[in-house]
This record gives sequence, structure tokens and C-alpha cells, in this order.
Amino acid sequence: MPYWRLFYHLVWATKGREALITTESLERTLIAGVRDKASEMGAIVHAVGCADDHVHLVVSVPPSVGLAAFVGQVK
Repeated sequence: MPYWRLFYHLVWATKGREALITTESLERTLIAGVRDKASEMGAIVHAVGCADDHVHLVVSVPPSVGLAAFVGQVK
């Protein structure tokens, strides 16, 4: 079994850094969507969090998945 350990801290901001993530239900929906899509692509999600104007994702992406493709799909 191959061993890999690649950690990435990804951040997505809202357009113009506007405070658009204002409700707890929207935050939960965003976090669940990011977590589900990342897991679907074979990544290990270590943490996901939101602020009013951005989303953080700490993830281990397998080397078989291109990082640009991963970011494009999860975003």
C-alpha cells in the first residue's frame, strides 16, 4: 500500500470580500458541500471553516488527483 502525506490549506474568498456568509444555515451548507465533494474525490478533510467573507479547507489530496483539478471541483 503506497504512503502519502500531502497537506494543503486552501482559502476561497467571496467576490470583493463581501460579507455574504451571514447565516449559520448557509455556513453549515457550505461546509457540508465542501466536505462531501472533497471526500468524493478521495481526499482526507482535516478541517473546514467559514468566516463572513471566506472559507478555509485543510485537506490531504492524494497524488493521483491533480491539485488544480481538485481545487476547481471543490470550489
